[in-house]
Amino acid sequence: MKQPPGPEVLEAPANAAIIGYLRSSATPHRPGHGMEYGGWELMTHPDLGEMFGKLAGRSSVVPVFGRPAVVEHGVIAAVAVGTTWLLFRLPSPPAGVEMNKPITALEGTGWYAVSAWQPDSDGDSRLKSVLRDALEFAVS
Repeated sequence: MKQPPGPEVLEAPANAAIIGYLRSSATPHRPGHGMEYGGWELMTHPDLGEMFGKLAGRSSVVPVFGRPAVVEHGVIAAVAVGTTWLLFRLPSPPAGVEMNKPITALEGTGWYAVSAWQPDSDGDSRLKSVLRDALEFAVS
């Protein structure tokens, strides 16, 4: 497993909203309690984490407060949360994908909640496209 990100990611202004949200519900790992991910309790279902890793392809997936995240040039572009949530940082809502209910703490911050389990056979390719857009936005 990759190491959790350092201060260049955790303190980057572009990451403030998502870091605040993830930190607010994170629990430090205690041996014998739950699964550990980067020093924190795992807050993403392992099946979703595996699927997220496949979507990410060659992009770097790192643990951030118990969730897998894709980071590009110090900016968090996407995060897998819970059992059905993919969060993407984008300039506008993604088109052509089934959305999840917005997360109140992230509304108006450029983070969009997308259903990880799209209802048709093209879902994974559309999610990869949204991730590519988020990665491009991260470096712009």
